[in-house]
Amino acid sequence: MKKIYTVLALCWAASAALAVVPQPDLLARIHFAGGDTIAADKNYAPFATQFSSPEALALRKQSADRLASWLAHYLNPGAPAGGSQVRPLLEDLQHQEWYLEAREGNDGKAEWALAIRLSAAQQSAWQTALQPLLPAATFQSANGWLVLESGTGSIKCAPAVLKWLATPAKGWADINLNWPRLAAWFPAIKELGITQSDLHVEPVGGNLQVNGELYLANAMTKPLPAWQFPTTLVHQPLGSLTAVRGIAAWLNSQPWVHQYGIPTADQGFIWSLNAPFQNYVALPVPAGPAALTTMGQATKTALHEDFLNHRFMLDMESELNQTNGTISFKNVPFAAPSVRSVMSGGTQYLLAGGFPSALKAPAIPAESLQWENRPDLLYYHQENTRDIFANVLQLNQLYFVVSMRRQLNGNGLAFKWAEKVAAAGTSNITMVDLVGANQAKFSRTAPVGLTAYELFLLATWLDDVHFPQFNLNIPSPAERLKARQGRAQQPPNGGTPPAH
Repeated sequence: MKKIYTVLALCWAASAALAVVPQPDLLARIHFAGGDTIAADKNYAPFATQFSSPEALALRKQSADRLASWLAHYLNPGAPAGGSQVRPLLEDLQHQEWYLEAREGNDGKAEWALAIRLSAAQQSAWQTALQPLLPAATFQSANGWLVLESGTGSIKCAPAVLKWLATPAKGWADINLNWPRLAAWFPAIKELGITQSDLHVEPVGGNLQVNGELYLANAMTKPLPAWQFPTTLVHQPLGSLTAVRGIAAWLNSQPWVHQYGIPTADQGFIWSLNAPFQNYVALPVPAGPAALTTMGQATKTALHEDFLNHRFMLDMESELNQTNGTISFKNVPFAAPSVRSVMSGGTQYLLAGGFPSALKAPAIPAESLQWENRPDLLYYHQENTRDIFANVLQLNQLYFVVSMRRQLNGNGLAFKWAEKVAAAGTSNITMVDLVGANQAKFSRTAPVGLTAYELFLLATWLDDVHFPQFNLNIPSPAERLKARQGRAQQPPNGGTPPAH
């Protein structure tokens, strides 16, 4: 189940799996137009409504309260607990326009500079609050902007910030992130293989338009291999569809792929129906029955090992039936996952799903496959976010239960906000095209800017008890037993433990 879940993230991850950083020392470069600008933008009132909704305001306050304590300690480990000195500054960061440049010097230390548009009184408040936390920092005022440089790193970022102020960016946001370096804080990022994203966000025609670039580490040549789309396997009612090619190297780099005997196909297709656990993954393989046998043998051992190592709550089992070409999974609550060797259009596939697929259901219309005509397309994703959000939620919550991770709190502010935003989402289309041997172009058009899966991940992060860190793991049985024993030895009312 764990690896089936991971495959569901495959296409999103693989769309950027080969990106490399053209500026190795860059950590992040971010421009945010400010909440006040967004809320006042008449070109896209729906998002402004979501940004200022009661659910959004409550979540923004909760997140800022939690972030303040972490940020104060990050800036200065000796800072008083609670972060009260930086909490008002986080309000300014939500409402005002700002630009951040962060780089890593040869000494391994991060150096950053921030420019934020503030009144003279606000600038003075910022310097008063931050000077004790950043004694080496420098502050300067430039035409209504406060420019703050963190201090003593081996490189300086303020010159880049001042240069940006001379020709500021347009739109709502520009986000350039170095994902391998961010993996130092969020280790799970390494599994996705993403290295750099460079995105621009602005409202266009009632949608959010997100455009950007990926820089490729491994050169790819044109023409790309023809798509091997499993036309006869995909059917209505379709909630989402993802297609990707050029993923063999990424799959081959993932340890879980070899652990579970998953073939390193070069294309992958994922689709979801508008029903719980009706999610499917198809990988074209040259010899389906042989690939199924290899996967069946590896999966039987891997599932039991994951249970023994406390990675799964249940001792799930797999059963290979070579007669009907199926691997069935047992002891999985609420679903009946399987992997089958099937044919479609003369091509063999391994087809994985949460429930057996009704292959005789109505086929999807031909116009839904127009993306196949784009010769340089690497990645395509289409969904109705409003309709598919419940499916994504149920699948991921089940995975969290089985893999002993904390679930997204259905009564929490993050879930309530994500549910409201998803309800405003209709057609969401993402494409990545190869434009040069080492460069690809990213584009997305969507009412809310995020897919249902991304909304779930964002809500889960904001809901995490460790926020802004991200650690959903539940302690192992041995760790929980040790903690219970420790609590049992604590005397009531904080008294002195009894002597042994």
